[in-house]
Amino acid sequence: MGRMVEELRNAINRYKHLLKGGEIDYDKTLLVEEIEEELIENAKRNDEIIKILDNNELTTALAKLTEKLREDYVRVSEKLGHRLTNFDEALEAFLTGKKDVPGFNIIFIIIQAYARLKAQLYEEEKGNINNSTAECPVCGAISRTMLKEDERTYSMICPFCGYKWIVSTNGLRCPYCGNTDKLAIGVFTGKKLKRLGLAWCQSCGETWRVVLDKGIKVPRLFLTALSFGAEIYRNAIPRDADVTDS
Repeated sequence: MGRMVEELRNAINRYKHLLKGGEIDYDKTLLVEEIEEELIENAKRNDEIIKILDNNELTTALAKLTEKLREDYVRVSEKLGHRLTNFDEALEAFLTGKKDVPGFNIIFIIIQAYARLKAQLYEEEKGNINNSTAECPVCGAISRTMLKEDERTYSMICPFCGYKWIVSTNGLRCPYCGNTDKLAIGVFTGKKLKRLGLAWCQSCGETWRVVLDKGIKVPRLFLTALSFGAEIYRNAIPRDADVTDS
């Protein structure tokens, strides 16, 4: 069992009670992590792949790595016991968000592995940069998970590549519209156990999940999953509020 898989296994066992409903497909989650770890470790040993990921935006890098993705597609399909489907159709489905196309999940796993590696390389070079929006500077995914670092510093965590960036060093800030008015941003949480919260910006109507307890030590991608536990506070938002979420 690799390091990444072991860390995730320990995290699930310790914190799965915080998940919304407390449910997770334990075996499938660990299998996917095992596959992604293998893809990442294999890529690390290929200097050309590292060079491509390091020197290009993710979409450009993936285009240059198409044949490698095609090879991975065959191997990952076999590991998951899935019937091999058309790679080009699956890749197009991923790029257009058509989740019902056969092979979409296979491509998702492969591209996420490369995105995670690019995030590692990016962080090694630049650290956790300041970026005031919810859009990941590495892969472009929109985050709905905020981490409270301290009373003034808040970060966002990408749900796809796991990169963490600083969204504010001057108190709570809406990462969607930039609102910093304390009276117009609410964080709903439990009365006693304040580990997770659900934030609501009255200015733009967006909601997002906040990890209030920095003591939760788990892999970042799993932290984005744990943050869904804050959905239990959604009923606290006024019913007539103009709320958007994804």
